[in-house]
Amino acid sequence: MSTPTTTDVTNSTTSSSTPKKITCLPSILVTSNNNEIGISISNQAFLFDISHNNKNVIKYSLDNNVNIKSMVHLPINIHDQNEYLTVLAGNEDKTIYIYYKAQLIGKILLGKKLNCMTIHPMNKELFIGDKFGDVYSIDLIKEFLDEFKLNNTDIKIFNNKTNTLRLGHLSMLTGLLLTNNNKIISSDRDEKIRVSYYPDSYRIYNFCLGHEEMISTIELLNDELLISGSTDKTIKVWRYLDDTEPLVYSLTVEDYPHVIKTIELNGHLLVLVGFEGKSYLKMYEWIVESNELKEVVLSSQEKQSLEINKKEEEILNFVCLKESEMKMKIYMVTTDATFFNVEGLEVEYHAGSNDFTCKTIEVPFVVGNKDVIPTFTKDDLSIETIYSSLIRKIDKYNEEQGERKERQQEAKEKPEKKEKKKRKKNNKKQKNENENK
Repeated sequence: MSTPTTTDVTNSTTSSSTPKKITCLPSILVTSNNNEIGISISNQAFLFDISHNNKNVIKYSLDNNVNIKSMVHLPINIHDQNEYLTVLAGNEDKTIYIYYKAQLIGKILLGKKLNCMTIHPMNKELFIGDKFGDVYSIDLIKEFLDEFKLNNTDIKIFNNKTNTLRLGHLSMLTGLLLTNNNKIISSDRDEKIRVSYYPDSYRIYNFCLGHEEMISTIELLNDELLISGSTDKTIKVWRYLDDTEPLVYSLTVEDYPHVIKTIELNGHLLVLVGFEGKSYLKMYEWIVESNELKEVVLSSQEKQSLEINKKEEEILNFVCLKESEMKMKIYMVTTDATFFNVEGLEVEYHAGSNDFTCKTIEVPFVVGNKDVIPTFTKDDLSIETIYSSLIRKIDKYNEEQGERKERQQEAKEKPEKKEKKKRKKNNKKQKNENENK
């Protein structure tokens, strides 16, 4: 078995301790070549090499008062899988950090806090959505493809004026997707999903309207279908290119949908849903003939559901890795009262019996690097900034408080207005009397 090798990349002028509170949802991703798993939590991010059971890991660390909001992996050379950029978005410092492998080569200074970040599937342009509803883009490959710039020790600094403004919402962005058919799909806190043209993103193609509360997660099911989850406890499927009646299907669920991932196994379109504060995932299949989501019942004797072993744990985020036409692995970032962990499940489709089985698997890239990953507990999570339902409840409370203050102000002003009106009437009456005299 190979010996773990850790490359520690620290971008910190202070100590390497972690923030007191984790204010952002941990990120987890699979790189485009399926050779690495990326995980970020608190102010640290890790890129694990999972090819051939290799346990090499690159560890990135930001300043100890900065949480990582989002993490993306950008390949820059189709002929060399080792040529890539890792992009980390800092939350509190409103900064995006750009690394070439393990070297910091650039920063993007934002005017507002970032809320979501993604890569265009075709030209690899970086798109940034902020908490005030604006979406910007920057062509990182164009800026850093020059070999001299990649190996230059100087760090290139961009400010928000150099980024291209693409579109804007009237409230906080909660999701951002870019499609193969030149569309930008964005969702916000005010129940709206917007479909815009690309590159002429000031032109709106369509709206997907139907949710009654904040959109918490969006994901593409295929090139024609979009799936969304909301704090109204519904999951909806849309034909987002249909500008007459985009809503295809709506499913009411018991808990708040938090993260949605989609994957295809042997022609089966599968939807996996994680819920706020829960220790399980639910798997649905999209039935093309009837246009509906049908919950998948597992036939395995070991596991009857996509659930981790400890009920007190929460699945914070997860990612699906397709290993073959019949098999996928699910890696989940979890936490409980004592520790933070990454756990794994393996789901397999059996064509003969037309069913799915599931089993627990060891996560070797984490087991081999226990000394690298920091220790966190559930108490370290600032869930009111992570879970959409709590964000929405705080919004509602603030709205109600604002309305209450307005009513109190109106009630206070009513007697004054009444008295003012009475004085005005009396003055007018007195004036008329004087004129008559």
